[in-house]
Parts: sequence; C-alpha cells; structure tokens
Amino acid sequence: MAGVVAAGCDRAVVGGETLPDDESGATAGVGGEASWSVPAGSGGCDTIVYEPPVSAGQHVAECVTLDHLTNPPTSGKHYPRWADYRSYDAPVPRGYLLHALEHGGVLFAYNCALLDAASCDALRIAIEDFQVAFAADPACEAPIEHRLLAAPDPELDAPFAAAAWGQMLKARCFDDARVGAFAKKHYGTGPEDSCAPGFDPTDPEQNVPADCGK
Repeated sequence: MAGVVAAGCDRAVVGGETLPDDESGATAGVGGEASWSVPAGSGGCDTIVYEPPVSAGQHVAECVTLDHLTNPPTSGKHYPRWADYRSYDAPVPRGYLLHALEHGGVLFAYNCALLDAASCDALRIAIEDFQVAFAADPACEAPIEHRLLAAPDPELDAPFAAAAWGQMLKARCFDDARVGAFAKKHYGTGPEDSCAPGFDPTDPEQNVPADCGK
C-alpha cells in the first residue's frame, strides 16, 4: 500500500504513543486541542497521535446533540445502535460511529473541504486500499471482515483522522506506516469487545433524520 505523503511535514506525538522517528524539529500539528504543544517527530502528513481523557460510555436517546471532549469523539455518550463496519459515502452521525469504537472498531474520518480534489481522491483511495489489505477478524460475523469504518466528516478540523476508543490520530494526509501502527495497536481494544453487525445510518429506509445529532 502506498501512502499519501506530504513533503516537508513533521509529525508529533502526544500521550506516549511510539511511532517511527528519524529527525527532529517543531510543529504546531493539526487539530484544535490546546494540549497539542508537542515536540515534532519525522515523516509526512504532520501526523499527531493523541491519547485524550476517557469519558464513560453511556447510551442516550438517538439523535440528541452530543458534546465530546475531542474532535472526532473517542469516548463518552453515544447512541444505543452502532454503525456497520464498512465505508460510507455520506457523513454518519457521530453517536453511531462512537458506539462502534466502543466495540473495538477503528474509524477513518476525513474532511475533503480542507483538501484539493486530487488530494481528496488520493486520501480516499489510500483508506480503501488499507481496508482491503487489513487482516480478517475471526471474531466478526459474516459478511463483516473486520471492525474498520470510514466516513466523510464535515465537522472534522483536520483532513484526516483515525479514532479508536480513547485514542486518536490526526494528519494532513494518509501515512501508511503511522496509520497502520495506530490501527494495529488499538484495534479491538474498546471496553466492549464485539464484532456483531450494526446498521447503516445513511440508508433512507432506516429513517435517520438528516439533522441527527445537530
């Protein structure tokens, strides 16, 4: 898999995550979290790995507005149903995605409004290639192969993010090595280890309101 590399970018680490390093520098990184004043590492995409505080998981009524500590959410209140483990072409209400993370899923989210068309296409292809190559999970029920999800997210404050329960990565593009290390380490580590089918919140027959969670 060939990652999308942004030349001249630095990478920073928060919360003790260890990823490949080969040069030093300084970067403001990506994302709005004030605590991300961190030393830089190496490589492309300005990748930042962050271990935010964890809020207790709690089911709330579907489509109520949720207030989370991070963008994208990595813990806290979520909806009783969870999104299917698959790729989505339209945004998925975050309360459904977060429940999938509680089950040990890893989410790849992206905001193409922050990219040019070519970079957006490359990012989507990189995510798709990664999902196809990811090892099958024996805990999953057919036809699910693994607990990876991907979806556009217009609320995301970085072009790309990966999220697991209590863990987050943000970047300007897709770096195979760093995304791979993140997914391998945090896959299946949610507080509820389950790979049962969920549902597709973007399916019109599910009648999820267009303003769900707003």
